[in-house]
Amino acid sequence: MSKTFRGVCALLGAVALAVGLLGNLTSAAASPKPTPPRITVERQTSTLPNGSEGDLLVSCLRGEVATGGGGAVGLGGIPGAYLTASGPLPTTVTQNPTAWHVVATNTSGATEPLTVWVLCAG
Repeated sequence: MSKTFRGVCALLGAVALAVGLLGNLTSAAASPKPTPPRITVERQTSTLPNGSEGDLLVSCLRGEVATGGGGAVGLGGIPGAYLTASGPLPTTVTQNPTAWHVVATNTSGATEPLTVWVLCAG
């Protein structure tokens, strides 16, 4: 086999590889990307008097699913005010969660706001 023939074969192989790679890039670029779900945040606030325990629930809009959530007493970090529970509702394995629920205790010496948030996808 001559050097020229081997050079031509190597060149043709490189061209074929490049065309194959470009073909893959073109087909990948042409396929539409999936649309990410719309995420919204719903919030509910109430007051939590000193020396009490309270709970609060916030729901997603109809047709949306809860993907996360949480809550806070005041701005957070208040001595004597804390969440004792936080989680999605319903908690069954047969239904998607559609709300977030928190339970809090306040022994801070003052009435504090209790806020709950839910992240919803729909």
